[in-house]
Amino acid sequence: MLLLASCVGKSQEKRGSTGYVALDLDPIVPATVPPSPAADMPIPSPVVDAPTDSNRMTHAELLREYQPNALGRIPVLMYHAFSTDPALVDEWTRLSSDFRDDLQWLYDRDFYLISMRDLLEHRIDIPAGKHPVVLTFDDSSAGQFLFEEDDNGELVPGPTSAVGIMEAFFAEHPDFGHTAHFAIVPNDCFAYDHAFNTKDYCGQKLTWLADHGYEIGNHTWWHANLAKVSYDTVVDQIGSTALFIDEYVSGDANMSRTLTLPFGARPDPGTGKAELLDEGFVYDGEDVVLDAIIDVSGGPMYSPFSTEWDAYAISRFNTDQDSLDYWFSAIDNGEIVLFTSDGDPDTVSIPDPLLSDDNGAPDLDRIVNAGKQVITYDPESGQVLQRSGEPESPAIARTELWRMHRADDPWHVRSSSAGRVRVVS
Repeated sequence: MLLLASCVGKSQEKRGSTGYVALDLDPIVPATVPPSPAADMPIPSPVVDAPTDSNRMTHAELLREYQPNALGRIPVLMYHAFSTDPALVDEWTRLSSDFRDDLQWLYDRDFYLISMRDLLEHRIDIPAGKHPVVLTFDDSSAGQFLFEEDDNGELVPGPTSAVGIMEAFFAEHPDFGHTAHFAIVPNDCFAYDHAFNTKDYCGQKLTWLADHGYEIGNHTWWHANLAKVSYDTVVDQIGSTALFIDEYVSGDANMSRTLTLPFGARPDPGTGKAELLDEGFVYDGEDVVLDAIIDVSGGPMYSPFSTEWDAYAISRFNTDQDSLDYWFSAIDNGEIVLFTSDGDPDTVSIPDPLLSDDNGAPDLDRIVNAGKQVITYDPESGQVLQRSGEPESPAIARTELWRMHRADDPWHVRSSSAGRVRVVS
């Protein structure tokens, strides 16, 4: 039976002949949880534009067909500059036509765009069988968002800018999602010495992005290396940017307390600067407490339902051609086990046995606090093996936790500690 862990690391594991990770643990015995619905109880399929027959798919058929896995990795792609000139392409500059090809690659492999807020709030509401992916754009460079005037005299995204390319792609593929995260540098703010694109249009561009489903995050005022600048400069760089975003952006699009690290550089502990990121500070009379920190590297991110999740270390990968070739190949050949949705944002479906030993264990505390139910299932039959009970059930509230040390476990990763969960009456 699959481990349901609570923030304590890896379980006892052993490699099976299939390459799956078998978890040889005692079952979780429900105390006051109501009986589980039958595995073959018909439920509507959440698949968009599915055939009529699929709309009558049973739960077991859905699990067997889509093989959902809420412990899989979530790619977070990192973009910087864009150009239509191949001679200008480098590690940090993507050819506009290649960016469009990136979107097509993701679409063809059943990815679905989610926002950074969705990821941080554990709100992955996408169709069954789809894989969540987050697009991030650093530096607010001009090629990311250029205005031009249309025939009606309205300002719209230029077709070769990243926003223009996304808008056209989203219109052609409405089943792909419609969002991205822009980590802005207000000192630049998409500025270009051309009509409708000087810095004076910064606020108008931020408002347009927010009104069209995009997010605005914090990348410091002038892209300061936080490991090298002074304490006061760290406060000013993050604080001024947060208040600048607050001035122009409201609602869910405002991610002013989500910091994307310039150069991926963190202040050294003990300098006081690292504590600013951990504990927050007051700037111009306003509290600035970070909700998340986004790194510059690290590969596809852990699931928010995994014990390996850390909102202050959101990993990404760059989108130069070499990096994309490496990570896209790893995804295509199955080296990266992806998060796959079951179509229900209120459940966390996990195959048993697990498909990988390096994605962490289910973090029951976080899952329950997010108001969700854990379902483990047999990937071959689709049969539900175990449900965690309704999220607020007394059985979950009386969960007993303990640790089991397995220093001799050859499959433990990062830690010899492992967690078990037992529901008691």
